[in-house]
Amino acid sequence: MLTIQLPKDMETRLNALAATTKRPESFYVREALERTLEDIEAAYLTDEQLLLTDGNTIPVGKTMKKRVGILSGKLHVPDDFDDPLPDDVLRSFYGGNG
Repeated sequence: MLTIQLPKDMETRLNALAATTKRPESFYVREALERTLEDIEAAYLTDEQLLLTDGNTIPVGKTMKKRVGILSGKLHVPDDFDDPLPDDVLRSFYGGNG
């Protein structure tokens, strides 16, 4: 269970929405978190931690310097990573129709 304090205007809006739709306030709080949690994680974790695609995090900074190879086997760079982009993709960057 989680208890949060909301600004009065936000609480009023949330209560009105819940009453109108006959859904609990928790439904909308959960919905908001599901829609934005990834962005919030990116904003707050990237400064201090590296967020991996599997949801795990790795601290960065001094710890990374001491742990050479910490990402070994966890990242994959495709063989064609440095290959030139196809012409249709390049055109799309400059407003072309592909």
